[in-house]
Amino acid sequence: MDMADPRIQVVEPGQLELDVEANTDAPVIRMIGDARPESTLKRRVFLLIALAFTAGLWFFLFSFLAPAPGRVGVDENAYLVGGRMLAEHGTTGFKPSDDYQFVGAMWVRTKSGWYYPKYPFGTSLLNAVTVLLGRREWAFAIGPASTCLAVLGMFFLSRAIVGSFYALLAMIVLAMGPTTLGFAILPDSHAPALCVVVWGIYFLLRWWEGGRWQWGVAAGLLLGFAVTIRYTEALLLFPLYPLDVIRTDGFISPKVMSVLKVFGFLPIGPIGIAAMSRVKNWKSWRSYLPAAVPVIAWGVPVGALVIFNWFTVGHATGYDGTNESSGFALKYFFEKWDFTVYQLYLWGLFIFAPLGIAGLILIFRSNWRTAMLLTMWFVPGTLLYTSYYWGDNVPGVLFLRFFLTLFPPLIIAAMYLLRSAGDLGKGSIASPLAAGVLTACAVAVGLSVSIDDLIRQHRGNMNLHYSAREIISHIKPSSGGKPMILADEGMFPLLLQYMQFMYDADWYQSDIFAPRMGGGFGLAGVFEKRKSTDDTPSTLQSDRIDYIDSIRKGKTDTDFIADAHRLMDEALNAGRRVYVILPPTEQGFFRHRFITGAYEMVEVNKWSEPCNVQFPGSDDHNALAPSVMPDNMVILPWHPVSRAMFEIRRPPATQPTS
Repeated sequence: MDMADPRIQVVEPGQLELDVEANTDAPVIRMIGDARPESTLKRRVFLLIALAFTAGLWFFLFSFLAPAPGRVGVDENAYLVGGRMLAEHGTTGFKPSDDYQFVGAMWVRTKSGWYYPKYPFGTSLLNAVTVLLGRREWAFAIGPASTCLAVLGMFFLSRAIVGSFYALLAMIVLAMGPTTLGFAILPDSHAPALCVVVWGIYFLLRWWEGGRWQWGVAAGLLLGFAVTIRYTEALLLFPLYPLDVIRTDGFISPKVMSVLKVFGFLPIGPIGIAAMSRVKNWKSWRSYLPAAVPVIAWGVPVGALVIFNWFTVGHATGYDGTNESSGFALKYFFEKWDFTVYQLYLWGLFIFAPLGIAGLILIFRSNWRTAMLLTMWFVPGTLLYTSYYWGDNVPGVLFLRFFLTLFPPLIIAAMYLLRSAGDLGKGSIASPLAAGVLTACAVAVGLSVSIDDLIRQHRGNMNLHYSAREIISHIKPSSGGKPMILADEGMFPLLLQYMQFMYDADWYQSDIFAPRMGGGFGLAGVFEKRKSTDDTPSTLQSDRIDYIDSIRKGKTDTDFIADAHRLMDEALNAGRRVYVILPPTEQGFFRHRFITGAYEMVEVNKWSEPCNVQFPGSDDHNALAPSVMPDNMVILPWHPVSRAMFEIRRPPATQPTS
């Protein structure tokens, strides 16, 4: 930036603002900056350091990457398979050919028999690109790549407010946080959401500063696309929408509710603050259109999302079918606020959480617009997810994943506080050194509690990927179409959830042809169904459970075996192959149950997964560290498994003659 530009005013810290003078064609750019503008050399040196750190982070994260969805894989199944369907059929949904076919838990059923992910389509759209490129395994690189880009964007975003040195510290704090590292290598929505939000806010500040419509369009499209990844990113435009929590709990009189509904749609989030600040003349309508550029651009992806949802699942969001759209209440806030504070301080932003709160207050002293932007970025989402029905006392960073996109403004504010302390003694290295020490402490904690989980994720994913390669390499082509394959069992069939994305087949759980409660989900389905009877939020869709129960109701064990034989006969008669993948302990039972004289079960491959996965013991110094993967080998198996692959076919004597 040329400091000789007559449009730029550089004033002392504490007196700087991002603003635009009204009634003038050339805006005066007022920015938060150092008392002494940074030289070009200094900016370039720190940029090189930031790029080097990003490259190092890239190498670090990709060292733990294996192309598999991780554990538990339930959410990831919806994102991945939705992406495959979008690439192959132009929609994230699909209609199974029968009611026994595997459909992941995070899918909702429509009255027409179609299933759609309950999540918005943004993450699936990213996965669809990898499928169209013929590189499905690249879908698993989206998470670490998004994390690295988000961290680099954090540097540029922070530099505009706190300068290059503290911006470098800010990106390091974000990168090494346990929540960031815990979800960096998982193919879900959190890393992509963080990436587009950080870059969207950065472009928003660029537009706010200079008014170039290109920056405004980029900001609006990115922040709108963030809504297609996570619905709650809409709070960046409508931060008062969580007032619906108060209305739902009945804390106010009905007469005031209509007023609060209006407040809920006030566009006073970061996008709105920047847009309103760009209005040069409130009396002239011509000033509104250029000021609304990011808002208009924001509406394009968001409008597409709402239209898509309405014509597929019949609601504005996919969560409406499970009542999770209304799963926010003040009673949850009062139950969870202390737990949230504990999580944010210890595993969210160690040391920097309280510094960030103090920094937000301090920024109001000098630049209320920037302070308001950061505050309206952090506070509404934090209050909303503290009031969320899910997550109370959930161990580790599973609950904190909702807050990941809310950490950047708090980190920036903390760095502003530390930089302001350095301004008291100009020329001293004590304050930068202290900030560096605090950053090092946060990095040490983040790495110490995350490295074991990264190793476990890598080893477990390597096992899944190894099994996937063994399966795919032994599927023989057939003229009749895609094969019928039975694999995995239980509430969380890790291998099956993964294989449904990796290979196009009709997939079935190996234990689905047997009596099961709760819409085929067992006790989990029964529990979720019981919760949904009074319209309370539930993870699983009640209508889907009711439908599957109505199909399975009254069937005996003999009926289920007959249905399995019917589906196998249909596949074999059509010239399709039928396979089953089983561990050794289940092979005899399956053969005795399903393989009669009309079939034979021929082994085509067997293998043992290579990587051992160890969990911390009671004497491990990290035993109490937050874990994305709780140590439960019964419900959530995450250990090497031996498997065999069989082809089910008719014996030669029973082959139909032409």
